[in-house]
Amino acid sequence: AQAATLIQKTYRSFCASSAFLVQKRAASIIQSAFRRHFFKLKYRALKRASVLIQAKFRSKTIRESFLLHLKCVCILQKTGRKFLADMKMKQVAATTIQRIWRGYSAEVDFMLLVLAAIKIQSVARMRSAFTTYNNIRDGIILTQACFRSKQSRKTILSQQCCSIVL
Repeated sequence: AQAATLIQKTYRSFCASSAFLVQKRAASIIQSAFRRHFFKLKYRALKRASVLIQAKFRSKTIRESFLLHLKCVCILQKTGRKFLADMKMKQVAATTIQRIWRGYSAEVDFMLLVLAAIKIQSVARMRSAFTTYNNIRDGIILTQACFRSKQSRKTILSQQCCSIVL
């Protein structure tokens, strides 16, 4: 009976240890599967987080680059507009200077023409006056010559008359 008890004990121990080993192996497989699943989920979360961080970093880098380029473009546009405004102002200034110069030049030319016309008129009036003066003088001289000649004829006649009477 003691040997049967020992055999039964050994058999029960073997069955129990087999069941325990099966349960241990099953628990190990379940734990391994759970850890794999847990680490897979954790890996996916970490991967999503790293992708999100990379996307945010790239987005920030691209945005900073864009803002820098935008700032540069704004500076270039501002400089270009200022240059165009300066060119426009210079063109307006040049046009104003040309307009004033042309007006002044036309006024000077007109005044020279007026002075030339005045000079021509003055010379013409002077010649006309000189001609009139010469005509009047010649007339007066002729009149005086006629008068003197008449006077001298009268004197001669009166002397002749006096000499005849004597």
